[in-house]
Amino acid sequence: MTVVADRMSEGGGRIASRLTRLSFGDGARAAATLAAAPLHWWDAERNEPTSTDAGVVIAAIGRSADPDAVLGALVDIAGTPEGTALPAALETEARLRARLIALLGVSTELAAHLRTHPGDWRILLGELDPDGVPARLADAVGADARDPVTGTAGSRARVVGTDAVLALRTAYR
Repeated sequence: MTVVADRMSEGGGRIASRLTRLSFGDGARAAATLAAAPLHWWDAERNEPTSTDAGVVIAAIGRSADPDAVLGALVDIAGTPEGTALPAALETEARLRARLIALLGVSTELAAHLRTHPGDWRILLGELDPDGVPARLADAVGADARDPVTGTAGSRARVVGTDAVLALRTAYR
């Protein structure tokens, strides 16, 4: 039996209650998940976050649209070789924490993408370039954003069909 399970049975659900108050739907499962590898953000003995930084991450997850979905996605991503640095980065990088947790709380598609491409979370570390999006999308399909198609003129995409859809999805992310 795990320490979390022992504390749950001994403490009358104190851990589960505390995490349920932080908006987790299943406080007992959240406690077990937060206390275990790969996150280690919850100390079951003390019934509190393992550090101030871990507490900040847990609170941010609790404020998301779907804390349980965020937690599940983070565990899956952090449990991969490409995701091992994610828990520490979420503790120290406020911009990453705000971006990733908010997105995972509302986008099951992003969670699915990161589960299959776990290293892509690093994209959210840097500066975002919203003005560069049109050029990046056009480049992905072999077009030129400075010479858009208008009527019969302009630079048409060289990548089309299913390949274009995949290229655009990748570039958009």
